[in-house]
Amino acid sequence: MADLRVLQDYLMKEAYEHEIEMLMCQMRLHEFAFHRRFCTEDRAEERYTRITGAGDKSGAEVDAPEMTAPDTRQVILNAVTWHYDWIQRYKKPCFQFAEAVIDCKMLSEDKRDAVLKRRGVSLAEQERLMAEFIREASAMPEPNRKLVDFMYEAAWRILFEYRYGYPQDKVPAPWYDEVSSTDMTEHMKPTEHADTTEHMKTAETHEEDRDGKSS
Repeated sequence: MADLRVLQDYLMKEAYEHEIEMLMCQMRLHEFAFHRRFCTEDRAEERYTRITGAGDKSGAEVDAPEMTAPDTRQVILNAVTWHYDWIQRYKKPCFQFAEAVIDCKMLSEDKRDAVLKRRGVSLAEQERLMAEFIREASAMPEPNRKLVDFMYEAAWRILFEYRYGYPQDKVPAPWYDEVSSTDMTEHMKPTEHADTTEHMKTAETHEEDRDGKSS
């Protein structure tokens, strides 16, 4: 059973890595689109230079192509490529945060204690990780926060599917805190709370079945 848990956790983390790789591929696709645009501009400028340099024998006027200034190009590319460093920096903290939220907010007390003991972490450590992550995320600019939210939600979904055996259509909505400048108030949509509690009972049953115990 211990070996199976290790292999399942490995598969779970592989699935998360693939989600992150897909996100990075989408960022690269945006980057390539801008490079293609700049290449098109450069080719148009080269053609214009050849025509004007050789003289236009047809007598028709040739308009100069519109060009993106070099410094503007760099600003545009920086706005796209910063995602790579940001993803690499936060992919692990986002996974750890999702794990801590499920431990602290979604599991029953008995189940939570068993899970934390098996992984060798304490409730205090998980709560501290949550508080620090929420505080840091609340101070991020909106684009950075959206990217972090995407990774957190991907980790949340994968944890429920792989660790607790949830079907994709039964994974509860991700938990979020609302953070103000003076305090931190826990917030979960009331319409989701009842369904989430029922889903967690199912998840715990699945986990117990893997332990070889009847629910």
